[in-house]
Amino acid sequence: MSNQYIKKQAGILDVPQDTLASDIWTTEGKLYPHIRDQILNRLYAFVPKKVVRSVVILGSITGYKYTETSDIDINVTIEPYGDYFHQAKKEVNGYLAQGTRHPVNYFVMPHTSKLSNWENSTFGVFDVISNVWANNPPARATVRDPHKQFNQEFIIAKMVAGHYKRLVLAFHKDKKDLETLIALPDSWHKWWWIRNKKKEINEDRQDLINFSQNLDKSRKLEYSLGWGTPRNNYRNVVYKFIEHGPHGELFEKFKEIKLNNGK
Repeated sequence: MSNQYIKKQAGILDVPQDTLASDIWTTEGKLYPHIRDQILNRLYAFVPKKVVRSVVILGSITGYKYTETSDIDINVTIEPYGDYFHQAKKEVNGYLAQGTRHPVNYFVMPHTSKLSNWENSTFGVFDVISNVWANNPPARATVRDPHKQFNQEFIIAKMVAGHYKRLVLAFHKDKKDLETLIALPDSWHKWWWIRNKKKEINEDRQDLINFSQNLDKSRKLEYSLGWGTPRNNYRNVVYKFIEHGPHGELFEKFKEIKLNNGK
């Protein structure tokens, strides 16, 4: 795998940087005041300040494996909790942090002691309200190049990606074959061939939907089990490998079809 390809990966597969993101963090490792104000002001525009219990930044942007477009993921815990906050956050997620290309995304959830305890996290966690690190970023010297850290996972990822590529090629070939059949002169053979080819295309499409669904589901299961460690699991490595590979756009399309109950 070339370094050029690695650099296109997201999060855990990014090549480590020498410093924290200089457009987000000061040389002292603090969040820039204008970005902190922006985050809190946008948050309080859709969640009453009085119910907010914690606001923390986590993920790749809190360490050394990031890109200039890495997300700023913000976990917000509230009490009392109301489902209407989920709808409200959709209206503000995705805006860019001032002066950067980093999208800001809020994840709102009920406040519990488990969600507020970051001692076992394997990444940095920044407390936006208190303006301090709740969990310091790992030392730069401990951050490994993904080639070495995920050597075995890359082998698995390449195998899975190869299978996905074969599914994609079969899907495109059958669609091309259908176009060729449609262009043939009319005959009873033609319509029989077209019917069978459409059946094959539907089967190809379902194989891709199933692949995307299973990969997405297994990754989400890992994340539901805890913080930090799941993102280093081979399933997440495989997911990132596929998502940011040459067929990632098609993968996202079929994953969304699954999320919309196949419609």
